[in-house]
Amino acid sequence: LLKVNERGIIEYFRLKAVERLCGHAQYETMKNTLATAEKYLQYQKEFGKNYNKPSCAPEPKLCDGSCNWGKKKATERIV
Repeated sequence: LLKVNERGIIEYFRLKAVERLCGHAQYETMKNTLATAEKYLQYQKEFGKNYNKPSCAPEPKLCDGSCNWGKKKATERIV
């Protein structure tokens, strides 16, 4: 796997994280986004805990299909 560094401002990361923490996203992408969000949490308390969890069915809903994994199982699924 390639290492990816997140660049930009935190507001843009929040928008991307909503899509990347979806059960439809590739598992490795979800885990990397979760790790990046945890790093942000260490340094910026205003980031909020809402972006540190899988975001199935965000408002407005961004994906067309139903969630196969759900919020609890999305980051714990076995591939």
